[in-house]
Amino acid sequence: MKLILVGINHTNLTLDQRQSFYFRESDKLAFSTQLSILSIDQVLILSTCNRSEVYMIVKDDFDPNQAKKLFVDYFHHDSDSIIVAQKKEALTHLLQVACGLQSMVVGEDQILHQIKDALSWTMEQGFTGKELNYIFQNVIGFSKRMRHTYALSSQALSVSYIGYLYLLDTLKSTDTIMILGSGEMSKLMLKYLVNHKIYLVNRTYEKVKDYLNDKVRYIPFDQRYNYLDQVNVVVSATSSPHLVIEKQKAKLTHSITFLDLAMPRDIDLKLKDDPLVTLIDMDNLEEISKKHLEKRKEIAITIQEECEKETDRINHEMELMKHDEVISKMQQNYLDLSKSTYDLLIHKLDLNNREKYILKKVLDTQFLRLMKEPIYLMRNSEEDKQKSYNDLMQDILNLKEEDE
Repeated sequence: MKLILVGINHTNLTLDQRQSFYFRESDKLAFSTQLSILSIDQVLILSTCNRSEVYMIVKDDFDPNQAKKLFVDYFHHDSDSIIVAQKKEALTHLLQVACGLQSMVVGEDQILHQIKDALSWTMEQGFTGKELNYIFQNVIGFSKRMRHTYALSSQALSVSYIGYLYLLDTLKSTDTIMILGSGEMSKLMLKYLVNHKIYLVNRTYEKVKDYLNDKVRYIPFDQRYNYLDQVNVVVSATSSPHLVIEKQKAKLTHSITFLDLAMPRDIDLKLKDDPLVTLIDMDNLEEISKKHLEKRKEIAITIQEECEKETDRINHEMELMKHDEVISKMQQNYLDLSKSTYDLLIHKLDLNNREKYILKKVLDTQFLRLMKEPIYLMRNSEEDKQKSYNDLMQDILNLKEEDE
């Protein structure tokens, strides 16, 4: 079994190009189900504003280009920027993603939460398994250690904070701000803009009631356009699949800044043509984040080296997991032989119950001792020899036939 990655990210595709490959909740379910029908039972989809990546566990002889074809066929869209990787390359990429090294804002924390959520969703839906669980649980644990050890992430590294810094150039203390959404980014913006008058827009009052106070007022989602003439800044970070602010419905009377932190877009791109509008989106924020890269380059290189080491460790453990399956089958095979030998002997010997008990224990012990040398060779030989020993034991015990 091996890990395969197929997908896209912000490195070579703009926001609008990434939207062609965006996995909504229903898409994640549909694509994972489609793969399971093709006997790819372990699948995790990481879908964020910056990336749409599919991680899957497949048989060793599976062609990675087949994964790309499935990806392209699902979205009815192709691109030269689609990533295809397997084994060590795929795992190293995942580790770097989890540590924030592949993020638009290097070192940001949000991606780790998104990976945790993706794993939780995958487990709930039943699209995971021993190998995929092992990989992602180790990746999450490794990322936590790196963040704690090197403190790469900080407040200034979050996408929300970069957006806030962008606003600071023109933001006045008297400005009124509208925030659409109740997710993590919206909550961070509430924190950064705590000294401003805020209209908090959401479809459900219950989701935002805990954040309301004398400066933060709730506005029902269907009334959002009615308050545009009262605000100076609109920050939008919803999970809506459709635009939440459309140009034709936004009757603007004064200059206004829109900060769009959503994927797909929340704010109509056509608003850029309006002289009253300043529109900031994820592509603008990427330009800003690049300026911060050099400051963290040295730490990032160190973590990248740690990712390489962790890749080797996880790969080694994954290889041992393959042996564990063979060892388990070997054990059962030897115990079956022990039992058949025991059954044969007790019919030929006149033994009392205590003697029968001793015979059974002795036979089990002796048969299991036969496993000691093969297990040692499989676990401690060079990698190519480990595979040879593994295959040999499967042939000896007819395990390959059983699997088929």
